[in-house]
Amino acid sequence: MCRTRSVPGMAGRCAGRRWFSLSGAWLKEMVDVARLVGGQFRLIGPYWAAGLAVGAWLSLDREKLTRLTRGTLLATSSPLLRLGLASFAGALSPVTLFGIIPVLAALGRDVLGADVVAAFVITSVIINPNVFIFSFALGPGVAILRLALALLAGFGGGLLIRAAGNEKGLIVLNGFGAAPAPRKHPSRAGAFASGFLRSLRKTGPNLAMGMLATALFDKYFPREILDLVFLGNRPLSVLFAAGLSVPVYYCGGGTIPLIRAWMDAGMSLGAATSFMMVGPPTRFTNLGAVRTITSHTGFALYIAYSIVFGVLAGLAISSLGL
Repeated sequence: MCRTRSVPGMAGRCAGRRWFSLSGAWLKEMVDVARLVGGQFRLIGPYWAAGLAVGAWLSLDREKLTRLTRGTLLATSSPLLRLGLASFAGALSPVTLFGIIPVLAALGRDVLGADVVAAFVITSVIINPNVFIFSFALGPGVAILRLALALLAGFGGGLLIRAAGNEKGLIVLNGFGAAPAPRKHPSRAGAFASGFLRSLRKTGPNLAMGMLATALFDKYFPREILDLVFLGNRPLSVLFAAGLSVPVYYCGGGTIPLIRAWMDAGMSLGAATSFMMVGPPTRFTNLGAVRTITSHTGFALYIAYSIVFGVLAGLAISSLGL
């Protein structure tokens, strides 16, 4: 105990001790948070690296994949099968939505149709090879469920556009020039490394932010609030997760650590599903990309469809007691 009034000069020494005590406490907190982040990276890092590698590998043959997709869709006479194939191609696409939209617009305007473009875009927004592999950090069942629902969302969206006949111009495919040609590299190894590093730079900061947010959540978020929100009422937790995903979902891979922490803490699979299905379509970057090929009405319907589909999917999963 410091008695500053009776001993001259003690006030300064006591202030110094308090400062060192406070700084030591902060240092301990920072070390604890860093330890939590490191533990997450050991669990999630391999899935992240594998997803980057698969995305870079698929990008090597982007032009071949585009020609193959176009040829397969043109050779398919069944409209429903074409929608299914378009959804599957959207899930396989390693290219960002802004990069692929000019290609889709050209193909849709010439031969494929608005319904096929819609099926591709909706699926591609929700999942890609990187996100699919990264989702295995949540468990194989969750990753496969996420893929299946993404394909179903794309198929359903394309079906709705086909039923409407695009008579009101919900999807607008005019106004695009030729898609920019991808950069050429002297070797496939160089192209692979370039694609891998490009994805690394794009997703790395988001992953770091996600792991830091998860560490802070694990250490400081009151468990009582989590129990009240996610365990007290399952249908309500699905709606809460859907609403939370709009401002919180900033990156497909970056949110994986947060979803994992929530599920470990008691979040139901239905609520997690709602978060994963509503978040991607309502990201600002994806909304900006989709807006370039939709009318005002089509854009509003896209947002409504994405939210309703995500909530219904979460409620369906929750009703099964998962």
